[in-house]
Amino acid sequence: MRDLNYQLKQLCRHCREGSHATQAKRERMLTLMANQLHELGYRGMTARSLKPKHIEALLGRWREQDLTTGTIKNRMASIRWWANKVDKPMWWHDPTSTTAFRTGASSPTNRKRRP
Repeated sequence: MRDLNYQLKQLCRHCREGSHATQAKRERMLTLMANQLHELGYRGMTARSLKPKHIEALLGRWREQDLTTGTIKNRMASIRWWANKVDKPMWWHDPTSTTAFRTGASSPTNRKRRP
């Protein structure tokens, strides 16, 4: 098991917040993100080495996969939880910044419908 996968799994098991379903979904999402980061070439990461470039890479990949805005927002919630647990809360999200991550508006006109 890769270091990042193991550390995120331990983090989820140590910090039991939310319902059992929420905990399980969060752990699955973080494992998926760790695997995607490895596939994108970010090797040797630890849970504490999360940086804006990693989130940008994940967002780019998710947009290429044509995921819905809601799915991306749910995954970003897991990333915020991860960042908060490793004492890096919201360091990438400055609402006044032009480089803040944009997941898209949740207005009905911007929603994608699944076939």
